[in-house]
Amino acid sequence: MFSRLRSIQLVSVAAAAIALGVVGGSVQASDSISIANPSFQDGANSGVGYGTISGWTANNSFSGVNGPSQPFAAGTYFPDANQVAFLQNGQTSAGTYTSLSQTISGLTPGEQYWFQAFYNGRQGYGSPGMTVTYGSQTVGSVGPIPVTGPAYTLYNAAFVPTTSSATLTITNSASYSVYGDNTLLIDGISVIQRNPGQIVIGNPSFEGSANENWVYPGYISNIAGWATTGNTGVNTGSGPFANNGTVPDGSQVGLLQNNSSSTAQASISQTLNGLTVGTTYQLKFYYNARTTSTGGSGGGYPTMNVTLGSDTLANGLAVTAVGGTNPYDVFTANYTATSTTAVLDVTNGTSIGTGASDNTLLVDNFSLAPVSTPEPASLAMLGISAIGLLLLKRRRTKCQDAV
Repeated sequence: MFSRLRSIQLVSVAAAAIALGVVGGSVQASDSISIANPSFQDGANSGVGYGTISGWTANNSFSGVNGPSQPFAAGTYFPDANQVAFLQNGQTSAGTYTSLSQTISGLTPGEQYWFQAFYNGRQGYGSPGMTVTYGSQTVGSVGPIPVTGPAYTLYNAAFVPTTSSATLTITNSASYSVYGDNTLLIDGISVIQRNPGQIVIGNPSFEGSANENWVYPGYISNIAGWATTGNTGVNTGSGPFANNGTVPDGSQVGLLQNNSSSTAQASISQTLNGLTVGTTYQLKFYYNARTTSTGGSGGGYPTMNVTLGSDTLANGLAVTAVGGTNPYDVFTANYTATSTTAVLDVTNGTSIGTGASDNTLLVDNFSLAPVSTPEPASLAMLGISAIGLLLLKRRRTKCQDAV
């Protein structure tokens, strides 16, 4: 009888914990939707760059990929790795707009998702536009896009799908007759589930980036959405750095490596906008460490420093490998906004240079959400848990009295 009552009590506590979202590292939900060739690194096109783009379907012959020395993307700072896609409208017939598309699946109808892309236009030519659709749904549009600067802009559009699978289409919506010969440049495409009210983080799960399959062993100094220092990059779960644990979200994680040849400590950072002064937010992400047969990565494990705005959320936090296929560890910390913007910075805090150990910090699936009070249903679950505990205590007392 005791064991049955204990089982009821444990189940009710677990249900309440799940309802409140406080289970922590034991539950890792997949938020990202798989996008084929999201950073356009799979294959290159010669000449000016027209041609097939792996994973994507083009509706005409006026699209392709460019590296830094090719004409459409020349003079721009690439968001991720060393290629971007281009969609040119200047030579298409009236009423025809160049587009790229692919079918994506695994979305949950009724849940909110973010579509993200980094965009710019061919410098010195007409201003392009961009329209994004998911099946028959319009996700969003932007334009005319300025062509007077080398930096790409993060585009984040929230949408609620009505179907679990549909064709994602990105179109250069500018008309030749209106804007002249123009070319849309895009990179770092991702789709990720995020609830209303969350603060936008660019490429939060590193699914819009290149990985070791395209840029071995995964080093990328320009990770979409993130400013970097030192040895940084992206790995899949089969990469040389992400060699243990189960990738928390999607198939890719960010890596920050320090070693004896490093000239700067590895770090990633980005400026977050749209915060409300006085509101408390919870920062959450997953972390792990590379491991080798010697225990740590080259004999040592990393430490982790985390700052958000002027707040230090972690300083020298020891990180060890979770090992095998175990879940990554979970980092959570609260932050009360003192400004509408704040810089998020994560740094591998271990030593660099002569004599330093080779070690790598792995991170994934960043989110920043307002801290909210439990909903009535969640409070009811806690009430049920309390009743279960009380019943168990009374039953134990009666048994002890009977002895």
